[in-house]
Amino acid sequence: MDPSDENTASLANMASLTIAANLRSAPAFKKDLQEEAFEESVEHEDEEDSADAPSLRRVLAKVIRLEHVSKHPSAEHLNVAQIGGWKVVVAPEEVAGTLGVFFEIDSVLPADEEWVKAIRMPSKSMFQVRSVKIRGCLSQGLFVGMHKLPLLCSGPVDEEKWLQQEDVTAILGIMKRPEHVVRLNFKSYKHAQNVVRIPFSQVFPDGPCKTEEFRVQSFMHLLDAMMGKPYYITVKVDGMSATYGYDEGRGGLVACSRNYMVELEETLIGELCKTYGLAEKLKEHPNLVIQGEAYGPPVNKNLLQAREVKLAVFNVYDKVRRRRLPYVEMVATCEMLKLPMVPLEEVGDNFQYTFDELLQKAKGFYRGTKNHREGLVARCQEQYDGKGYLSFKVINNDYLLKHGH
Repeated sequence: MDPSDENTASLANMASLTIAANLRSAPAFKKDLQEEAFEESVEHEDEEDSADAPSLRRVLAKVIRLEHVSKHPSAEHLNVAQIGGWKVVVAPEEVAGTLGVFFEIDSVLPADEEWVKAIRMPSKSMFQVRSVKIRGCLSQGLFVGMHKLPLLCSGPVDEEKWLQQEDVTAILGIMKRPEHVVRLNFKSYKHAQNVVRIPFSQVFPDGPCKTEEFRVQSFMHLLDAMMGKPYYITVKVDGMSATYGYDEGRGGLVACSRNYMVELEETLIGELCKTYGLAEKLKEHPNLVIQGEAYGPPVNKNLLQAREVKLAVFNVYDKVRRRRLPYVEMVATCEMLKLPMVPLEEVGDNFQYTFDELLQKAKGFYRGTKNHREGLVARCQEQYDGKGYLSFKVINNDYLLKHGH
């Protein structure tokens, strides 16, 4: 066994070692996870009915049959499985045809379940699946064979039944780690966000939906759908989500974080309203909703090394037409309102990138820094299917490894 694996020698077998390497202790996320579960249950149904809402849904734990499995390039007793766009290091007995459950990164496993105890060293209350390198090979996700999951197979396994049901997130008690736990690094603000427990969908009932892009690794068909279409690619800014609109019934300007309404006094999101004159601008254009990323010295680690709090707009939504503005119209609107947009990486008339090319393109640093950028967002310039817009995010793997996602 490689010397780097000596600390896991007490695990029963190599399969357990492989699985344990993909888990990270996450007790600090417990409160955030409980709040996130509440937020998802409140807003999920409303979002499906929104004109701007995507029709896709992320599944944290799903039943799959392994199809593409190869030997680990530098570990004789490990395999590497290709699951959608993810590469996952698996145990040697996990081969093509094996039925089991794939847990995406950001999944948090319930530590009190016996099947979880069997695959890790019992110490902490929660564990998060994350991106890691195992013997030099990037592994993103966790695969557990069906025979190790008594909740799903107490008797003979009905393979077709489970493959059709697919989503076993709730059955196995899997929760999602919030994508961003926003941290303020000084006390200039009384609150950061989430100070009013009014869900996003109640503040903006006519749209847009919450700010979230789908990872292309989980929805590879989006890459095929984008082929040949006019597109634009922007840099994904690491910060906190901020949405602004005008609602006369609520007294004028309203703002939300990713999930909840935010008060405007003594908050970071509220300060940006003053910086960019959003109250006056949106009163003049009450049909518009502005969505962007707030970033700067107090937010997270300020990876962009901004000297002051700033806003980078990535969506402009029209409540009357109930749709996101196309690229050219959005650019013109931001210029008219004098609002900065997220950095543009590329714009073109014919999208032709392969998956591997996009992963490579997502790498790099925020301009003028040595900080790994979070990744890229690719979008179709026009409406894709007459209703919504085709888009997806490509996360920088170096960023994921650096920040424990």
